[in-house]
Amino acid sequence: MVKAYLRYEFGGAFGVVNSGPAPCYDASGKLLVTAALENLAVWNVKQGSLAATLVPGPSTSGGASTSSSHAAAAEVTCITRAPGNSPLIAAGYADGSVRIWDLSSNDCVVTLKGHKAGVTALRFSPSGAQLGSGSKDTDIILWDVVGETGLFRLRGHKDQVTDLAFVSSGGSSSYGWLVSSSKDSLVKAWDLDTQHCCQTLTGHKGEVWALDVDPAESRLVTERIFSDTSAHEGAVWSIAALPDNTGFVTGSADKTVKFWQWSVALLPGGGGAAGQRSLRLSHVRTLRMADDVLCCRVSPDGKLLAVALLDATIKVFFTDSLKFFLSLYGHKLPVLSLDISSDSTLLVSGSADKNIKVWGLDFGDCHRSSEQLLELAGHHGEVWCCAVSCFGDFVITGSHDRSLRRWQRSSEPFFVEEEKEARLESMFEADLEADKGGPQDSGAEAALAGPLGRVAAGEGEEGGAAPAGRKTLESVSAADALVDALEMAAHEEERHRDHQKQLAAGGKSGAAQGLAPNPMMLGLTGSAYVLRALSSVRASDLESALLMLPFTDALRLLGYLPTWLEQLVATASARPLLLKLHKRLHPAVQGLKDVLGVNMAALQYLQRASSERSGITTEQRLMMARKALAPR
Repeated sequence: MVKAYLRYEFGGAFGVVNSGPAPCYDASGKLLVTAALENLAVWNVKQGSLAATLVPGPSTSGGASTSSSHAAAAEVTCITRAPGNSPLIAAGYADGSVRIWDLSSNDCVVTLKGHKAGVTALRFSPSGAQLGSGSKDTDIILWDVVGETGLFRLRGHKDQVTDLAFVSSGGSSSYGWLVSSSKDSLVKAWDLDTQHCCQTLTGHKGEVWALDVDPAESRLVTERIFSDTSAHEGAVWSIAALPDNTGFVTGSADKTVKFWQWSVALLPGGGGAAGQRSLRLSHVRTLRMADDVLCCRVSPDGKLLAVALLDATIKVFFTDSLKFFLSLYGHKLPVLSLDISSDSTLLVSGSADKNIKVWGLDFGDCHRSSEQLLELAGHHGEVWCCAVSCFGDFVITGSHDRSLRRWQRSSEPFFVEEEKEARLESMFEADLEADKGGPQDSGAEAALAGPLGRVAAGEGEEGGAAPAGRKTLESVSAADALVDALEMAAHEEERHRDHQKQLAAGGKSGAAQGLAPNPMMLGLTGSAYVLRALSSVRASDLESALLMLPFTDALRLLGYLPTWLEQLVATASARPLLLKLHKRLHPAVQGLKDVLGVNMAALQYLQRASSERSGITTEQRLMMARKALAPR
């Protein structure tokens, strides 16, 4: 018999004024917008009261899975306001999405998805028509606010993008330049017309956290922090204080556990600093392990040191001699956290296998193992305290994210096996959205192998550009819907051709010559049905969905373009607009052809110069390539 439990659901959050990102005023200066975890709080500055709360709608990225219906909303990571008297506010979220809000109606105008990690920088262009966003995934995306879609992606930074600033070009180009700073200690200037990095400013010895340009656009100011001295050769995963407060222990991915001790030293030299005391840190001992150290703890009595390794085991050593004492086996995946009881007799461990185990430190036996039943997703930081009501009908939790949350017991039952399947399904969906290949990998660019393919996809190139969109569940669903519409339209056209052949052969009487419309296509023609499916795709997902179409389906879709254009030309009201577009498009296309011609000429010149330096002619290179490609 399968045991069922009652589900606890989120009942509300309170106690949050600002959860971290810098707030911003609206155009009138009367309202202040702050980040309140996953929401935006709009405050009346004069009255000191909450005017409105901007709550994002339910996420559709999870499809119909059970896990996504109870998933936690992403936290707001940065806010910026559109220039001028515009009521628009842009907010970046921890899931990589950007939402644009209209403060006049308190509605979300558009949701832009393109980043694979949290958004860390946002800046509107001076005209407000474009929006630049930087992320922890080291990419910069330029968005078209009016068209509600991404223009292109800029790649070149090696760490998190921290700030952005637009610089006008004095009318010589349409977009101008964009200056970006990053934790990689670099400041880059991007030419938005050619979509490449035109200048890199070096010289910072630490992370650059902010930048700005003066109104005259003649000076650039940056803010940076100094890098600390490296204590490990790998990432530091754990820090544990010693019970006597004389120092601490660190565990690292370099397979070492290091002991550090505080000390007080006198400052050398003359002047006013002579004789002053300074707190110093010195390295005392090192314990080398056979695998990466994920977590370490020292027992309250100071006698034992517990170390969790990447091989899913826990090693216990004597603190004074660093000799091996116990090895705890039982977890199926690495242990991510552990702690020791106040009497130094029990050890509790939490693992990536979603199990919590209680161990005895006398013989190393497992006293109890607890399995995860239900995850209450909602907090954006560590949960520090928890209180259960006397009747068990609700739970109150307090977190490092500055919020108190109430979890109410509902009448909806859940089963443990179903929750496991839902978690696995959500992990699969997360892997799909985190696919580094992106939508380019399923199109013609996937045929390019090696470095040439990575350059064509915009990867591996210093200061390169790439498509702004990314593969999401919405874009995948849109691509599938387009493929289904194209196949149904093709079957319908085949049915019409067969009907015409039967009519030509005299297989039907004159009274039954009409062909019944297809109810699956809502009575529309093939061209109209495909156009209906294409128009239902969101503008921000259209580029990614088209890039994921198979080549044969992409050709089918292109085959409908002449019919749609003929219908548009036949519309009398559309002719003036088409004439204006023709006047603008022809010079723009000619300009692109000129740029392409100049670039081709430059590449040919560089190829000839390289051949002359190496002493190999172009004909010889062609012969070598033909020999390499010839079948053996």
